[in-house]
Amino acid sequence: MQTPASFFLLLLLSLAAVYTVLLKTGHLQENFQGKSIINSFGMFIVIWSSVTIWMTDGSSHIQSDHWKSWITLIIGFSMLGLIDDVWGDSRYKGLRGHIRALFLNGKVTTGLIKAMGGVVLSGWIAFQIVGTFTERIVGALLIALSSNMLNLLDLRPGRANSIFLLIAACVIVVHNIWPLQIVFLAALVAWPLDSRAVVMLGDCGSNMLGAVLGLSLVIVSSFAFQVVTVIILIILHFVLEQISLTKIIDRSPILKRLDRMTGVR
Repeated sequence: MQTPASFFLLLLLSLAAVYTVLLKTGHLQENFQGKSIINSFGMFIVIWSSVTIWMTDGSSHIQSDHWKSWITLIIGFSMLGLIDDVWGDSRYKGLRGHIRALFLNGKVTTGLIKAMGGVVLSGWIAFQIVGTFTERIVGALLIALSSNMLNLLDLRPGRANSIFLLIAACVIVVHNIWPLQIVFLAALVAWPLDSRAVVMLGDCGSNMLGAVLGLSLVIVSSFAFQVVTVIILIILHFVLEQISLTKIIDRSPILKRLDRMTGVR
């Protein structure tokens, strides 16, 4: 039986292995400071979480029947994000930018592929988890919107990961969701590197973490709460399409102070 010490040691060894591979393969990108750092480090969270969930199989834990859906969601959303990390075009920003690229330029961007793929994957996952047609639609929207929202937050070191850790911790305190605990632990271990701008989680990390939060809420929250959350997320998406999140934060001393707590600025 694996002890907590050996479990944590394997976690750190996995982190070191992924860091080394990404560094050796030159998977780097300029961050907001103009520094070239490792990108797509969310792959560490993906690999560790998927393997650990598969090995434990959720045995003796609540929601164990859904472990295959968890792995599908984690790997699926990370791969959609990785496509954008590797082949994405920075000229197109936001969902509106990708739609304009399609209709005005006839260009199918990786961002659009990621968005459409996320909707399809969210729908498939929701149909495995919840019962009625209406619940499935709302669940799919919650997963897809949560995924993209965390991706929109991932503009500065540690910001998206910090939001994930905060919300996930609240859910874990109230509900025993074993897969969420596994992802939480990996994200927590990655946070120091992310917040200090040593690595970037990339879309493969932020998209996946957002989807994990969405799935968690689909599993544990009431239908009414999910509907309200979906409405709030739609409003936030609309607002952030109109104005930069960084500008919103910079205009508020309180938000600016809280934001600086999540990582270097």
